[in-house]
Amino acid sequence: MQKRTIYIFLGIFIVLLAVASFPQWKKYAGFEEKQNVSAVIISILKISMDKTSRFEIKDASGEKKFAKENGIWKVNELEADGEKVKAFFDNLNKAEFKELASKNKSNHQSFDISEDKGIVLTIAAESGDKKFIIGKSGANYNSFYINIKGGNNVYLFSGSLRNDLTQDLSAWQKKAEEEKPDETKTE
Repeated sequence: MQKRTIYIFLGIFIVLLAVASFPQWKKYAGFEEKQNVSAVIISILKISMDKTSRFEIKDASGEKKFAKENGIWKVNELEADGEKVKAFFDNLNKAEFKELASKNKSNHQSFDISEDKGIVLTIAAESGDKKFIIGKSGANYNSFYINIKGGNNVYLFSGSLRNDLTQDLSAWQKKAEEEKPDETKTE
């Protein structure tokens, strides 16, 4: 074999090696496609409890309407457990954007993003009502799919927000203080 032929084969081998290993080194070369998701989408669930006067959770089991009256949260006209409402807003703000799951509206059914299968969350914010549809749980623990109502995109978020939303009405209501027996009574 001539030297020239060896160099040609060596060059072809190096090119093939570079092409075959491209998936491993493309991120270091700056070729990896970055998700184009704005900071607004990443922070869509950052809503302050202090700046909200009402919110609503609607799913297949019914509707839970929360309203703040004189600093006290009520759910369906009954006093709500303030700690549960605070935990809900904490979990809402802790929800973390993971990825854009779909840009296609025809995929919504596979994520349970619909008013009849999903959970509709409406929050009254200073800028107006924000409506979200929370779909099924994601593949990872404590993850869920979410859509801004009327939009095409479905996002994957992590956090325990979906667990809060699936609680029944009695879990949200303030529990009556159990009466303690009067130990000072004597017979």
